[in-house]
Amino acid sequence: NIKVRRKHGPEAEWSDDNPNESYSEGSEEEIEAGSGSEAEQFDWTEDVVYYPAEEGEVEESDSDSDDGGETLTEVLSGGAHKYVESLDLSYNLISSIAPQVSALRNLLSLRLSYNTLTLLPPELGKLRSLTNLDIVGNRISYFPNHFSALTSLRVLKISRNEFKLIPDCVRNFTSLRVLSASRNKLVTLSSVLEGCILLEQLWLQENLLTSLHPMIGNLERLNSLNFGRNAITSIPPQLGSCVALTALGIYGNGLSRLPPSLKKLRYLQRLMINHTELLEIPETIVFIRNLTYLNISNNSLSELSSELGKIGSLRSLVADNNKI
Repeated sequence: NIKVRRKHGPEAEWSDDNPNESYSEGSEEEIEAGSGSEAEQFDWTEDVVYYPAEEGEVEESDSDSDDGGETLTEVLSGGAHKYVESLDLSYNLISSIAPQVSALRNLLSLRLSYNTLTLLPPELGKLRSLTNLDIVGNRISYFPNHFSALTSLRVLKISRNEFKLIPDCVRNFTSLRVLSASRNKLVTLSSVLEGCILLEQLWLQENLLTSLHPMIGNLERLNSLNFGRNAITSIPPQLGSCVALTALGIYGNGLSRLPPSLKKLRYLQRLMINHTELLEIPETIVFIRNLTYLNISNNSLSELSSELGKIGSLRSLVADNNKI
């Protein structure tokens, strides 16, 4: 489900918004834990290899900005739109999408990432066959109510935008498998995901979250969850109900302890709790017997518990920058 590339440099991390890889149901998860100094600093990596401009910026161009109208007109001319199933307009200077997009009734995948969009037309809600929508790297802050009709969506990528809340229409996306919402301005995770029980990957890192909603326990099929670099100070015990988790990113929050319920995560292989406020290694970790990668760096640990030796599967332990 996750293709992994190693990205070198200060921005590398475990991330979600790779525009060059699409979700493929049934493929095997391929998150790789790094090793050595790079792993100690950056841990896991699944991120874009190429950026057209710095975050929040748009590359300069000698040509006038395209509003998306001419592009769609060309696609729709001659009735060709009856057969179009995939449309990729990523990495352009598009500031708006023409309503004619609603004519692409057979469209399965729409990629609009890294443009200058601030709004999406309500007409997009007529694309009932759409399974993949990627708007990463724009300036969008909400979805029109008409999007509630996009019930076939399986992959939704809204990272690097200006959402303060997960759009309410998402509660209708009961077929959703992947939700990428990192690097927005999310202040709360409401019950909007409660009905997305098929969700397998959830990316929430680098937002303004102060807590996780207890409904997270409903997502029993989650295998990858990342809510690193927020302002979360406690984790609800319901997270222990996400028994399918194999990768969990908690790093960069104000956590001093983990709930005992995490010992139920018997399939968890990779755990990142670095850059938190841990004073001691949580006893819960010892019970996660399939753990292969553990990052507890940049905390205030004074010792390494001998109990870690009970995790026979552990292959990589990162514990630099503590007080050991």
